[in-house]
Amino acid sequence: MMPWTALSDRERWALVFQLKSFSVRFREEKPAAAIRVPAPPKEDAALRQRGADLYHKLMCARCHGEAGAGDGVAARAYEGSPDGNVHARDFTRGRFLRGAEMEDLYLTLRTGLEGTPMAAYDVLRDDEIWALAAYVRALVRERPLYDFPPARTHARAPVTGERPAALVARSKPRP
Repeated sequence: MMPWTALSDRERWALVFQLKSFSVRFREEKPAAAIRVPAPPKEDAALRQRGADLYHKLMCARCHGEAGAGDGVAARAYEGSPDGNVHARDFTRGRFLRGAEMEDLYLTLRTGLEGTPMAAYDVLRDDEIWALAAYVRALVRERPLYDFPPARTHARAPVTGERPAALVARSKPRP
C-alpha cells in the first residue's frame, strides 16, 4: 500500500469514502464516539516505573514477554492459530501498528486492536495508560533494525553499525 502522504487531503477523504462503501457496516451502524487523546505527560523514570508496575500487574508479559520481545508463554498459543497471522507484538523492535509515539500507543492501549487478542484497556485511567505507554516505549532497543532478517539481496548489517561492504561499494559515487 502506498503512503497516504502522497495524496492531497481531498484525495485522502475520497479514498476513505470509497473504502467505507465496501462495507455494509458503514451504512447500517452508527459510528462510535471519537476517542479523545489527551496531551501526553513528560516521559521520565518515575512514569516508566509506574508503567513497569502496571505491565506486571496486568500480566502483559504473558504475551509480550518480560523484556517485551513477544515471547511470553501465551504467545506460543497464538502461533498455532488457524489463520497463522496472530503474533504477540515484539516491542523491542520498535515497530507498532499505529506508530511508536506516545499518542499512538495511548490509542492502541485505550482501544485495543480489533481482530487481535490485544484488548482495550478501557478501565484504566488516563495516567495509567500514559505510564504503560511510556514503559512500552522504554522496551524499544536503541538500534532495533539490525535485528530484522536481511533482505534477500543484501548482507546483514553488523551490530556495530558498520555498513556491509556490498552496500558501501554501491553507495560510492560512480565516475
